Amino acid sequence: MKKQNLQNISSAKYFVALVLMLLFPALLSAQPSASQLISDIQRANAGYLSGVNTLSFVPAIEGMGFVMQERETFRKVTENGHPRLVGDEENDDISVIGLLNLSAADIATLVNGAARIGTETRDGSRMITLLIDDPAVIETLGEPMQDAGDEADIEDFSFVTMKLSLGASDHLLYHIESIMENEDGQQLEMHFSLGEYERHSGLPLPGRVSITMSGLAAMMDGEEMAEARREMEEMMRELENLPEAQRNMIMQQMGSQFEQFERMMEADETGFTIIVQDVRVNE
Repeated sequence: MKKQNLQNISSAKYFVALVLMLLFPALLSAQPSASQLISDIQRANAGYLSGVNTLSFVPAIEGMGFVMQERETFRKVTENGHPRLVGDEENDDISVIGLLNLSAADIATLVNGAARIGTETRDGSRMITLLIDDPAVIETLGEPMQDAGDEADIEDFSFVTMKLSLGASDHLLYHIESIMENEDGQQLEMHFSLGEYERHSGLPLPGRVSITMSGLAAMMDGEEMAEARREMEEMMRELENLPEAQRNMIMQQMGSQFEQFERMMEADETGFTIIVQDVRVNE
């Protein structure tokens, strides 16, 4: 009986080994190598930009108590045989253009510098993920918050990790998760979600980009938080003393800002949405 059990175990091990041998190539092919992924992204970008010379659109920012609309313009350039989009400003927003404004060298740095390349399913679609924990590599994407004022506490934070999710079939950017940290070890987390892609002369652009930030309390100490609350309470008391018509007009214009600030204080997070409007290609 013991001998029979040993034979069964040996047979089972042989069967498992055989299955792994058969599946191993498939498992490897499901997760692209760095060189293959670089090639795939560059090939996809070249196809998307094949019919594009210039691009402009209006990114309407909503959700922060105001709506900002300012047209951004881009033009296609070719560097070492690889096309990309460049804008009028150095800090054109990665959250909207995705990987299309990165040079071939930046894409290679990004992929080769990833600590891990993997796959996942998000919203029913297969994604290729890049986990990056080297701040120097992350900086090839630019700095999403670099427009902050000179005195903004956000400048005290630097990137620690970033995870990008690309469509496995289209190599478009769909999600970014990043963690920033200051010298005190306090962390700020940012999420970018890109969706509602539409093609314009073959060029896919997201119609909506949602951005959320959590850990905002790390940007303000207890005294600063208390002072902000006092200022908000004082402002609301002043509003109560205004004539009703004037108070209603101010609330109509700034009420959403007040609500956003209250939510930020209570939930320690905030967010806004970029709506891509009036896209023009080759005009």
